Amino acid sequence: MGINYLWWACCLGLLTVMVVGAKALWDSKTAPFFLLREEAEMRVRRLAPVALVLLAVNVSLLAWRRQGSARLSEIIATSMPTSTLIPATLVRPSIAAPTLTATAVPGRTPRTPSPTFESPVSTPTEEWGGSFQTPILAQGVSEDNLPLEAGEVFPEGTKQVYLFFSYTGMEKGRPWTQTWYRGEQEVWSQTKPWRLGGEGSAWTYMELTEGFPPGEYEVRLYIDRRLQQRVEFTVEPAQSRAGE
Repeated sequence: MGINYLWWACCLGLLTVMVVGAKALWDSKTAPFFLLREEAEMRVRRLAPVALVLLAVNVSLLAWRRQGSARLSEIIATSMPTSTLIPATLVRPSIAAPTLTATAVPGRTPRTPSPTFESPVSTPTEEWGGSFQTPILAQGVSEDNLPLEAGEVFPEGTKQVYLFFSYTGMEKGRPWTQTWYRGEQEVWSQTKPWRLGGEGSAWTYMELTEGFPPGEYEVRLYIDRRLQQRVEFTVEPAQSRAGE
């Protein structure tokens, strides 16, 4: 059960307790018999600590909710590309695409890194510190910041591709870079100072308003211009998936 569901359940419970407590308080003042007023007063005393506990739980869950979403949305706010940042020619399906395969081809010849970076080193060293691990591609993100429809092959017309990853040894202000490729062509790249904590999980994504055209894609993540992860995925043409 997600944090949102727990929070709404606690809100409903608090509201119920408050309504019952208000009714008991009213009865304790207006009931025609002393015994009824005394019983109503006892109910108020029993419900008061329950309401306080539910209120504390609600505040805690709300703070947790905001902390979790802010931690991830902060990286999204600095890294999310939109169609206005991408040349129009890169989102047209008529672009010549490399040979399609159903899955990423193992052992494929590495592509030449962008000339704006130093020669990448695939394994980070302690000298540089910080690393990105466990990359996961998906078509969406849940309310709990978990990947939805994870995979490495997506249908033509997919408008968002999400990249989830964990990080350790990071420091605020350290430059990090994400670069997205279609075939050998760089589609979008951005370098920003790191704004999150030292370790945890985060996600970013690429969005094309007209959808991803078929082809082979790759995402590269860098820290201090040192290559940390390169993740490949395929966008299949509609006719290919229809013939399966």
